[in-house]
Amino acid sequence: MKRFHFPLDRLRAWRQTQFEREEARLAALLAELEALRQHRGQLRAQEAASLASIHASPVVNVAELQTLEAFRRWVRREEVRIKSEEAGLGARIAEQRGAVVEARRKVEGLDRLKEKRLNAWRAEVDRQTEQAVAELVIARWTSR
Repeated sequence: MKRFHFPLDRLRAWRQTQFEREEARLAALLAELEALRQHRGQLRAQEAASLASIHASPVVNVAELQTLEAFRRWVRREEVRIKSEEAGLGARIAEQRGAVVEARRKVEGLDRLKEKRLNAWRAEVDRQTEQAVAELVIARWTSR
């Protein structure tokens, strides 16, 4: 009996590569989302530090207050921009998760097909082995 050969191995390998690429894209999007969240947290920390330094000063002049207020307005605008980016990124992440699931489904479909064909091949090998053993037993009995 010849060795088991699955003719779709190359297709399966290609689909596995596609699946890994889709996972890498998803990981990149998730890393980008995390970077945005960290940036937003850093902005808030900077704002809090600026506010704390003003509160800690015994004397505060008008220019410092104006600078602080301008900085706080900029932080708010930046937070709105970041939240908007996060929302867009969230949609892209959801779409990419769908692509990862689809790619995984394609790989698993070929895996199931390969397993099914391997089981059929093993059953055929077992059947042929039993047949060969039966023929040997019959040949021994007839030679006696």
